Amino acid sequence: MIEMPRSSNETLTVDKQAPMNDARNTNIPSPDCESGDARPAKAAVRVVTAPIHSLAPWLANAATAALRLLPQRAVALASIAGGNTDKAGWSPIAMGVGGTSDGAFARQLERTARLSAKLGNREGPFVLQDTTELPMLEFHDATDDAAASMCAYLGARRSLDLHAMVRVTVRIPSEPPHLLLVIQADALSQDWSPSPEQGEELSQFAEALALGYAVRFVRPERLQISLLSKLSQTQRRIVPLLMEEKSERDIATAIQRSRHTVHEHVKAIYQAWDVHSRHQARELWLGRVTNC
Repeated sequence: MIEMPRSSNETLTVDKQAPMNDARNTNIPSPDCESGDARPAKAAVRVVTAPIHSLAPWLANAATAALRLLPQRAVALASIAGGNTDKAGWSPIAMGVGGTSDGAFARQLERTARLSAKLGNREGPFVLQDTTELPMLEFHDATDDAAASMCAYLGARRSLDLHAMVRVTVRIPSEPPHLLLVIQADALSQDWSPSPEQGEELSQFAEALALGYAVRFVRPERLQISLLSKLSQTQRRIVPLLMEEKSERDIATAIQRSRHTVHEHVKAIYQAWDVHSRHQARELWLGRVTNC
């Protein structure tokens, strides 16, 4: 088991500049000069401890970190799925895309993944027949015309000009155990197919990340529900923005209220939670201290 630290000043840096020959793909840095189990574990720790408090951006950061384990150009999708462990089929809860600066392309990737869940395509990321097989590592070759014509999910992948793919699915430690973490990396050219060694590193990364997800998002969930129950509807809208370190001016713009109104709501949140600063509110929200 890998122990995740509670806090760190280390953050993940993402290069936003896309190469000229493919606008879909950001210039993912080369993997660090590390070997063995250390590199995937360190990559997971950087994601878990990054100061990102909303799930979709956190998953996008995770997807970008996953690509650092692959030396070739690819795009990655990190997803949290929920469902019933007694039945096949899971529903995506949140997704994040790494490796692309093209917002439209990222949205197409997410829609393609959701399509597989909606249609129950067995080749998709959210159709799991047997959870006892977890963790699961899968490799798929580029889709040919025959397969694309028979499967909507594979056809959608082909239309996006995606090629070979590696996917890892792991269980997130939670009670009840109805959450999965799925990380999928798709090649953007025919020149690369993921190797077994790369798949193993991705699996190690995903298992460490699933534990970190439980620390960051699952375990504080009951406390957060209790904290939100003390607030008005408007104040509940403010909390996620407050946790993202948005200024009161930015929060006012986002929720279409005056800055003065937002300031009064923030004061009311602090009073309801018995805290005196934004730092104390964030520590309480993340379950690092308990006032209730």
